[in-house]
Amino acid sequence: MQITEERPGELIRASAGGGGALVTENEIRFRAAPGGRGTIATLRVRFDPPGGMLGDVAARFFNGVVPKELASKALHYFKSLVLTGEIPTTDRQPAARRDSR
Repeated sequence: MQITEERPGELIRASAGGGGALVTENEIRFRAAPGGRGTIATLRVRFDPPGGMLGDVAARFFNGVVPKELASKALHYFKSLVLTGEIPTTDRQPAARRDSR
């Protein structure tokens, strides 16, 4: 993904450079939460399943489960990056358990 538009404090938009990407476009918008209680981040993702018509049928069969899981993981990692400055990993931690998300 490459950032195609960025407005600090408001919007980040990105798109996939090459073909065959599962997620072709995404956008995250930021707005102030009511009562000065932080920031609300809204993620929009364009999901293009591979496989043409067969991929579309499979995506409908799973009723959006795959995009929801991708979005959940992406938002989890994004939040970690914003709050701590790094994305958590289990690399070099042999006793650590994998994230269940």
